Amino acid sequence: VTIAYFVGYFIPNLSEAVMAAAAITAMDVSISDSFKSGFVRIFTNIIAIITSFILQSLNLVNPVGIAIGLTFIILLCNLLNVQNLIGTTSIFFVFVVDVAYTNQNLEIYALNRMIDTVLGTIIGLLVNAWIFRPRREKYLFNSYRSTYIDLRNGLKDLLEEDKSVDEFYLIDSVSLIHDNTKRLRNDTRIKMNEGINSITVSKLNNLFRTALSLIIELNELDDYPIITEKNRDELALYFKGDFKLAFDVGEPVSEFDERYNYELSKLIDTLESIEYNLHEYTTMYNRIKDRWYLERKN
Repeated sequence: VTIAYFVGYFIPNLSEAVMAAAAITAMDVSISDSFKSGFVRIFTNIIAIITSFILQSLNLVNPVGIAIGLTFIILLCNLLNVQNLIGTTSIFFVFVVDVAYTNQNLEIYALNRMIDTVLGTIIGLLVNAWIFRPRREKYLFNSYRSTYIDLRNGLKDLLEEDKSVDEFYLIDSVSLIHDNTKRLRNDTRIKMNEGINSITVSKLNNLFRTALSLIIELNELDDYPIITEKNRDELALYFKGDFKLAFDVGEPVSEFDERYNYELSKLIDTLESIEYNLHEYTTMYNRIKDRWYLERKN
């Protein structure tokens, strides 16, 4: 915002407020989202400015003219299949259509507002990419770690205290991983976050989805199973002794017991695989973080 106002101060006839608003809009949670937000801002502002210019040129800045302008914007956005932009385009249209333009050339005024938007968007993109660059790999790392802890605690509650797992909470956690991965992948396509191994990320995501489906399946089995000694020992090893099984231990006596133990064994193996691959991702993340630190220091 400061840079936008500074640039606007030294360029005559430009609006620092419009430029700053465009810069703020262009700053997003990832570089790819910043480009998308910047494009949306430019598109919506240009449509709004052109519509306002037409109404002002025809001297139709009145309730009827504004209604016609809004109708045109709605029809155009529907025609271009960008219905989600109707709201922002309409807001900016209302903002610029009734501003004072006495003694100003309407063409110059409309052109200046377009320049405001483009310059502000470029400033926001540059700031987001090079000064306050979003660290998507850090967000993904934090979501991996928190989701793993949630799954681990969920399994412990299920077997140690026979408590039901909050399935929707776990689903939201895994969904957050998906969202962060999508943004990270989009940033990688525009040459950001190139140090992240996409294969490791894909493996981890698949493991988290598998663990989620397994723990939900166990959660929905209402009977009390008999846990095999092998699974009991694997659970004790996985939880490093901090575990007390609430169910009986022995040989399975029913098809339900066999199914439960089979799914439980798969879940333990999946969580252990997550631990291993998460360690690999952590090493990769720390290496990149150290490189960024050295770049800033130098």
